[in-house]
Amino acid sequence: MAKFWNLAVFANLIMAICTASAAEPSDVVNPPIFERRLPLFAAGDSWIYRQTIFRAGTSPVITVKQYTIGFLNKLNEWMVAIKTPAEKTSQVEAVNNFIGTPAFRIGADICMFDMLAPATLKRDRPCELPSKMGDVWVVDESNTYEQAISTYKVIGSELISVPAGSFSAIKIEGIRVVEDIKTPEQQKLSASETSEVKSLPSGPRKYRTTYWYVHQTKAMAKILREHFDAAGLSSIDSVAELAAVSLKGASTRKAIYQPTPSYPIPMLEKGIKGRVVFRFSLLPDGTVDEVRILQSPAEEFSASVIRTVKKWRFDAATSLPSERVWMDSSMNFDFEDSK
Repeated sequence: MAKFWNLAVFANLIMAICTASAAEPSDVVNPPIFERRLPLFAAGDSWIYRQTIFRAGTSPVITVKQYTIGFLNKLNEWMVAIKTPAEKTSQVEAVNNFIGTPAFRIGADICMFDMLAPATLKRDRPCELPSKMGDVWVVDESNTYEQAISTYKVIGSELISVPAGSFSAIKIEGIRVVEDIKTPEQQKLSASETSEVKSLPSGPRKYRTTYWYVHQTKAMAKILREHFDAAGLSSIDSVAELAAVSLKGASTRKAIYQPTPSYPIPMLEKGIKGRVVFRFSLLPDGTVDEVRILQSPAEEFSASVIRTVKKWRFDAATSLPSERVWMDSSMNFDFEDSK
């Protein structure tokens, strides 16, 4: 049987893309095919946002918050810590003087996340780049009390400058239209709930959120939130900009031994091919501790990847904390390439 094609080269390309820190700006809407998967979060990834909130009749309020990826829980979710700077400090002092650590959770397979909401963009495949300008997806978020429809559209690629630097970003616009549901009989609301709903503004309400996502930072570089009045005129609610970013993980660790997974014979004989996306934990000494399959077409492929990746070796940690870090990669199994 001929040798299976060099998966290590492909894996190294994916790993470098998935975990690299901020790099030179590039066209991220139509990247090379091996860059089409967005980078997943890693323990220690951290972002600082400066947000300006506008309220009618008052001066704008400026807040600075830091969001840091913590540990992966048993439900395969990242715990995210939020820290707020102490009051009456300079920008430099604020970055180094945070207090408080409330947290929320993010699924391990989530990308393009709005940390400030916190919420996703509700994409079916959140870790794949939008394929082209003009891509649209619609999400029905209606509930008992209101009908809510969100429509997202890829506007294109745009060069932006924020405190964290200048980047080529994917610009995405989200329009959310919300209208109260007031029929008690249809929704079986109690008398008190009905009274509360009727006190809300009548007619549909429209909101627009514009995102600028940068894959080098794994995050939104800018978020603009607006609302529309009855005449259709928009007003800005808030503007958030990325002030600083620090990414941890594979960009600081080099592979020194990385054998390729073998093509499972039953899959090869049946002509079955596919792609396995996985996450593995790396100990300070460079050995792989755990492998988690995020996406796989068959158990045979998963078993081959787990068995081989546990043999991988990387250089020892130097500047990273003395604990394991999580890294992401993928493998393609294509029987046509093994002939």
